[in-house]
Amino acid sequence: MLSICALLICSLPILVAAFYLHTRKYPPGPLPFPLIGNAPQVVIGHLLGKTVPELLVEWKKKYGNVVTIWLGPSPTVCVLDYELALQTYVKNGDAYVGRQHIPLVDEMRGRLFK
Repeated sequence: MLSICALLICSLPILVAAFYLHTRKYPPGPLPFPLIGNAPQVVIGHLLGKTVPELLVEWKKKYGNVVTIWLGPSPTVCVLDYELALQTYVKNGDAYVGRQHIPLVDEMRGRLFK
């Protein structure tokens, strides 16, 4: 039992370091937490009276036109500039066919564009 606990305690820093090294291959964005991603930043923003679009505008100013946010353990690259989004998703749209469908994004779109 003690050896299992020791193994877990010793492997935890290695797993966390591996997660943060994995995040470096994506565009910049707010620092995610392992397993829960950027949920704490969104919750804190909500408690401060900010909506998700307001947080995205804030992150655009801080990190640039292309931002990576983590929905749990899954990275989501957001293009936050209209012209760049048009070029990326419309003119080069074939490259994005078959991407993972995320119901949360549909929910956010529904609230934004009603």
